Amino acid sequence: NYTASDVPTGEGGDGDRCAEINAAAIEWAMSVLPKTTKDRFMKYGNKITIGPDQKTCIAGPCWIFDPLKWEEDKKTGDVTVKSVWLGEKNKNIYPCGEGKTLPCDAGFHYCKLLSPARVVEWAYVDGLRKNYGI
Repeated sequence: NYTASDVPTGEGGDGDRCAEINAAAIEWAMSVLPKTTKDRFMKYGNKITIGPDQKTCIAGPCWIFDPLKWEEDKKTGDVTVKSVWLGEKNKNIYPCGEGKTLPCDAGFHYCKLLSPARVVEWAYVDGLRKNYGI
């Protein structure tokens, strides 16, 4: 059931579902790192955090071409990841289309997701460049 918790906080709702999923990806990726790698990253690595979900326009091309946001702070080297979100209430306001004969889009919630592999790569390589590089 589509509720206010399915709408990002930036859109007046009270939940950032995509951010929650991306936070889980970070948590899982950190949990599978070897202890020495995780310890090194925790001591020297640049943080990776999750920002609020960002809405895109309600059209296929917007969804396709609007990427996951990877924003690196040039001073600290820390990264904030912001997911692109596209959703519609689970309510079909039939009919749609020019001839008013098509079913309407309803009941979807798309998220651009952070790969746990990218987080592992950040912990092993990219997140260490600023404070642990040669």
